[in-house]
Amino acid sequence: MTISELAKATGLTARTLRFYDGIGLVHPAGTTPAGMRYYGPDEVLRLQRVLVYRQLQVPLEQIGRILADEVDPRAALEQQRTALLSEQARVADVLASVDRALRFLTKEGTTMTANDAGDLFTGFDTTAIDSEAQRRWTAEAEQSRDAISGMSDTAKKQAQADHEDRLRRLGALADDGTSPSDPRTSAVVQEMHAAMSSMWTPDRAAFEQVGKQLATQPESRAVLERVSAKLPEFLPEAYAAFAAAHLS
Repeated sequence: MTISELAKATGLTARTLRFYDGIGLVHPAGTTPAGMRYYGPDEVLRLQRVLVYRQLQVPLEQIGRILADEVDPRAALEQQRTALLSEQARVADVLASVDRALRFLTKEGTTMTANDAGDLFTGFDTTAIDSEAQRRWTAEAEQSRDAISGMSDTAKKQAQADHEDRLRRLGALADDGTSPSDPRTSAVVQEMHAAMSSMWTPDRAAFEQVGKQLATQPESRAVLERVSAKLPEFLPEAYAAFAAAHLS
C-alpha cells in the first residue's frame, strides 16, 4: 500500500504516518523509485497494534518501548485482546453507574449518602476529561494561527529561534534538577507567557492546559524530548507553577 492508500484505509493523515516513521514507531517497507513510501502486511499489522494501544490511551513513547520488546506478534495481539477485555469491563462499570443514577432519580426524597455518590463514579477514567478542556481553547488557537500568518518570514524565523532558545534553557534547568517553581524556571516560563500573550492572553487555566498539551501531543512532545528527556514532564509542571503564582 502507498502512504496515501494506508492513510485512506486507517483514517490517519499521511502527515501522521510520516511522523510515526520519524519517531521509529512504524517504518514503511521501502520506497518506490519515485521516492514514495509503501507499506506491506507486516507494517500494516504493526500500525494496527499501535492504534489499538492509542485507543487504550497508552503514550506513544511507551508504545515504542512495548513494540521494541515484542518477540511474537501473535503474543502481542493476545496481550492487546486482554487489555481490551479489561476496557470492556470498565465501560460496563460506567454503564452500571449510569443505571444506578437512573434508579436513584426515580426515588423521590431519597437522601444521597457518600457511598451512593461513590457508586455513581465507579469505572470512570477522569483523565479522559482533559480532551474536553482542550476543546475550550479552539478559538484561542485560531487567534494564534491568524497572528502567526500575519508575520513576515523574518519575524517568524526570529520567533522560532527565540522559542527554541527558551526550550533549551528550560531543558537545561530540568536536566540540572531545578524545581519547576524555582525563580530561574519561572523567569523562562514568564518569557514563554509573554510571547504567547502577543497573540492571545491565556488565563491560569488556559496556560496550564497549554503546558499539558505541549507535553502530550505527539509532535510537540517529540520536540521536547529532543531537547531533554526530562522536559515533557518538567514543562507542564513549570507552566502550572507559574500560572498558580502569577495568573488568575
